[in-house]
Amino acid sequence: MEINLEKLQGKQVFMMLRDVETLAATGLEHDENIFVVRGYEKRLGIWVEAEGIKNCPIKADDSKLENCRAVIFIPWHHIVSIVHFPGKENLKIDAPATRKIGFRQD
Repeated sequence: MEINLEKLQGKQVFMMLRDVETLAATGLEHDENIFVVRGYEKRLGIWVEAEGIKNCPIKADDSKLENCRAVIFIPWHHIVSIVHFPGKENLKIDAPATRKIGFRQD
């Protein structure tokens, strides 16, 4: 199966990032995230939609900061891997402590 970014637009992907600390101003806090692909710039990076961005840097009034949805540009050099699961929707990330790592032993 051939996958290209045009085919992934509007689809959920699991993305692993590096140096996420430098993206902190966008509200991203974790190196593993679920995004919806919204577009890309061939030589620069990818546009993704993220939900649950904590402490939204923009607010409409003097109310407290809250979680929000945002479209974020992520430069290619921050991306370790992009994983798409065809036919799967509403992806969620397991807590690291619940993941089974290594080879299956029956």
